[in-house]
Amino acid sequence: MVNYFFISSPLHFFIATNIAIQKHADNNIALFISKNKRTAELYSSVITDNSDIFNHFEILPVNDSKNKLANRKQCFSLIEKILSETPAEQIFTGNDARVEFQYAMHIARQYKKEVAGIYIDDGLGSYLPHRSMNSFTRKYIETFIKKLTYGNWWKSPLSLGGSEWVTQAFLAYPELVHPLLIDKKLEKIDDKIFEGPAFVKVCERLLQKQTNDNPIDFNNIKVVICLTHDTIYLNYEKTLTQLRAIFESKCLPKEIAIKAHPRSKQNALISQVFPNATILPNKVGLELFLPHINNDTLIVGDISTTLLTSKWLKPNVQVGYFEAKTKAIDSAGLMSLFDALSIKCIK
Repeated sequence: MVNYFFISSPLHFFIATNIAIQKHADNNIALFISKNKRTAELYSSVITDNSDIFNHFEILPVNDSKNKLANRKQCFSLIEKILSETPAEQIFTGNDARVEFQYAMHIARQYKKEVAGIYIDDGLGSYLPHRSMNSFTRKYIETFIKKLTYGNWWKSPLSLGGSEWVTQAFLAYPELVHPLLIDKKLEKIDDKIFEGPAFVKVCERLLQKQTNDNPIDFNNIKVVICLTHDTIYLNYEKTLTQLRAIFESKCLPKEIAIKAHPRSKQNALISQVFPNATILPNKVGLELFLPHINNDTLIVGDISTTLLTSKWLKPNVQVGYFEAKTKAIDSAGLMSLFDALSIKCIK
């Protein structure tokens, strides 16, 4: 079996690695489409170090806004070349709205009509559909423009994993999936693989590369606070002050670790509000730290996918959420999801 995995985020990489380990007898090929070429090179270097998981990888051209059309043509040409040399039987993606995935499906089915498009869990988007995907603009105007631009092979999904290209989905919690995915063939991700030696080895290598072999000691950490993107909070500094009041009443200041969003620019402010806390490098995904975090540690966040990934990557760890003043979100759907996963509010 020839499996292609489109990878555009750390979470996609972890799930693709999980599935590739499970399908170790197959020909597994990783296709990186990260906007950050340096990140793609980092993750692909780990594939080189662990060549028994993926047989091959390609880094597709980065979508440079100044040369978008030229990059897209270059990307399509590379996809055509790869699929002509090694025709696909299954193509996995965490975002079936990406034109690279859809074009790959279009080309792949010219070689084999039965090629399967498979969605892999993207976090909250698998359980709470994004409102904009069901908007009039998305459903009609964008669809018309994209079909005009690319051709009739373009299929607009009304949710992640919901396009006509996708027939199957690998999910952490298939029983909680949103209604637009129910008709797909749903398969549960094997969470035992996340604790297996092959997967842990990949995580350790990534962590070494991202922290320059300077390990963080989690033995005395009681709480890990995960913050989402700065712009989500109505007042970032007030949110930090609120969190300090909550958690310094539960543990010592030095027993707190804080992980900001990868694109956050607020580490200086975080250090100011939490002078005795451990500030985790925000460019490193929390998933990489999980093997080192004790089971009696509390991981807290608000609307972050990190809460879900922590829950399924380390089932025995405590996971909770805090309430903060944020921009409008589907709070009812989010609370329902947290209830189903026993993720409690920490006050």
